[in-house]
Amino acid sequence: MRSRRLLPALIAASCAVAACGGAKKHAEPVPPDLAPPTVRRLSEPPADQLPGLMVDLSRRVTSRRVTAIEVADAVEATCAKGTSASLKAFIRERLPDVEVGAAALFGRVVALIDAQCPLAPGQVLELQSAALVELSLNGMRASAHGTLRQRELNEQACAVMVASEQSVEQIVDGLAAVAARHELQKRRALEIGVKAVIQACPVFIGDLRRSIGRLRAL
Repeated sequence: MRSRRLLPALIAASCAVAACGGAKKHAEPVPPDLAPPTVRRLSEPPADQLPGLMVDLSRRVTSRRVTAIEVADAVEATCAKGTSASLKAFIRERLPDVEVGAAALFGRVVALIDAQCPLAPGQVLELQSAALVELSLNGMRASAHGTLRQRELNEQACAVMVASEQSVEQIVDGLAAVAARHELQKRRALEIGVKAVIQACPVFIGDLRRSIGRLRAL
């Protein structure tokens, strides 16, 4: 295990980029983020697209700011048990109001965990996936009227991705219909899609990335 003295410096560097607990930067006005990023469906393996998905989910999004202390606590909690379950539990219990807009920050949290308690390559992917799933569930729980039927959500969302034949319009309409079927707000279609492609049909990560702007506009 590397020296714990690395952690404060890495957290400071992470928060300098993410503005953890600090003043918001004043970005220049930009048009609505409706233009999909250039992502070719078969250009990269799904695992290699995961970091890009995390960045795309956070692009031009204002979300609840995660403090440097919360980042440090997430790192400590995960390193203490060394499992993705501990990171998911931390997000669910300590950060229930943080949603997929914070995905890029949690990409950096995983890098901090790797610096604090070095991970095997497969564990990095596992933690990135766990963070995305739990952030998505946070958003869905915020608008759910009962228990989320997670398996059904995944199956129905993946069916949409298959039937869409890479059409952004069909992906957006289909995921919105899944949200309505489960009595979730229409805007939760994005979280439904993220959770499904991570857990059940990762081959469609590229298609979802191209649809993020339109899904966010619901």
